[in-house]
Amino acid sequence: MEVRSRDKKARMRKVSEKLSASVRDGNYYEAHQLCKSLYQRYKTNREDEAIDVLHNGAVQMLKNSQWESATDLGMLLIKHFKERKTPITDHTISIVTDIFRLYDPSELGRTTFMKAALKWSSIVSEEHKYGHPCLHQILASTYWKEERYAQAREHFLYASKPEDYGNMLVEFACKKGYPCEADLFIAQAVLQLLVLQYRHNAVTVFSIYAQSHPNFSSSQPPYKKEPLMNFVWFLLQASAHGDSAVFLCLRQKYHPALQRDPSFNEYLDKIGTNFFGMSVSSTRSSENVIGNLLSGLMDSLTGSANKNTSATNTKKAVVVQPPTKEELD
Repeated sequence: MEVRSRDKKARMRKVSEKLSASVRDGNYYEAHQLCKSLYQRYKTNREDEAIDVLHNGAVQMLKNSQWESATDLGMLLIKHFKERKTPITDHTISIVTDIFRLYDPSELGRTTFMKAALKWSSIVSEEHKYGHPCLHQILASTYWKEERYAQAREHFLYASKPEDYGNMLVEFACKKGYPCEADLFIAQAVLQLLVLQYRHNAVTVFSIYAQSHPNFSSSQPPYKKEPLMNFVWFLLQASAHGDSAVFLCLRQKYHPALQRDPSFNEYLDKIGTNFFGMSVSSTRSSENVIGNLLSGLMDSLTGSANKNTSATNTKKAVVVQPPTKEELD
């Protein structure tokens, strides 16, 4: 076993040296074809080496701005993962991340590569039918860093760190939104998360946003003159208990505030089904809510989402507590 490992390392060192020499001399086409040829030779009996060849080849091409060649090798790698049903692991996530982060943000190949990676992750991980949270987190964090907030928001819905989502929303709302829209940013996020049945994430995002946004950080819920914030806060409590009477009462009491965004009532119909055992008048309408969220996700990858348009802090976190009868009145 030790001898075999040494042989493998020696082979890969030679491959790496030859690849580096071709790239150094500007023979990018030769380097590209070398990677594809070696992959075909290794993929059946030396799978680890086949993956290493494509990974290293894509990285070398990206470092030299050979975007099309890099995308070709990256897509071949994802195709291999899909065909072999390669599981999501720290190692495979690291490979995808290495390639993604070397792209210039303006390169279309970055989008093509990550759409394929998300598709592969949804195939091999049945519980993550919208794509693995770690991949969404990589995309969301990158878009956030690039201040492409609208696209970041679409991926944070499915990502693994709701704390980051909450902090990104605060930055998004403060930089790009009007002060009167501060409650709309968090209401939309919480309702969408509840539609997807990510209640824990919804609670975390709301808590971070409420304790960090300057409009709300100086007080605790229920808020004075913030009906939409109070509705969201009460809804999070009610969703933990499934009391349909409370849900209907909230929708009726806060009806005027909910009219500020026409999508809110569609979201709430689906939330009523998810958490309160209620039926909706049209199953098709319920399905459309999910479809619209997925459409937004695809738009974020293609760059067609509305760009940056409106709609860890040491302070004490907002604690979610069940509403009292007096507060509902």
